[in-house]
Amino acid sequence: MKKLKTKWFNKWAKKQKLSNEKLLLAIEDIQNNLSSVNLGGGLSIVRLKNLKILAKDILSLDDKLLSALINDGIFVHIGEKDEK
Repeated sequence: MKKLKTKWFNKWAKKQKLSNEKLLLAIEDIQNNLSSVNLGGGLSIVRLKNLKILAKDILSLDDKLLSALINDGIFVHIGEKDEK
């Protein structure tokens, strides 16, 4: 499964010094149906319903469009070098 973050979130996460490792742990917690995830830096995810709706929308994108959005920098892979 691709793990992505938006361009805006990527910029914000860098300012907050929120590592990809913490994000990957948070994703794992969400996949294990934990209802709240503390990412540190004052950010906690508690609205899983909204995340599930967003994920469903993103998952409905075809591979060609998703690749184009990644190439345009709209989405960034979590865990890859994303310095620009």
